[in-house]
Amino acid sequence: MRAYLRSDPLALHRATARFLFASRQLDRLLRQAGRGSIAIPTALVLASRDRIIDNTATEVVLNRLTGGQCTVHELPAAHVLEFEPDPRPFYDLLIAALRQAEES
Repeated sequence: MRAYLRSDPLALHRATARFLFASRQLDRLLRQAGRGSIAIPTALVLASRDRIIDNTATEVVLNRLTGGQCTVHELPAAHVLEFEPDPRPFYDLLIAALRQAEES
């Protein structure tokens, strides 16, 4: 997987000042957004062995933004769920979330 990511011609290896500024702006907007700002059904899928994402912090922020209406799923995986040896649990969760959203 590392070799694949290293040789991916679309991979991001450098960031411009404009990109970093936009990222900072998005962070600021998220901090300022009030509780319940997201009013649609929201599913959060996390990888339990993720070494990049802070799962606890992500869950706290999303629960605030959805007013506690976020459904959290954690899969025994690393950072990129769709590249797991068996990505079916990830895709099954996506399909289930879409079906649930249709019913809402």
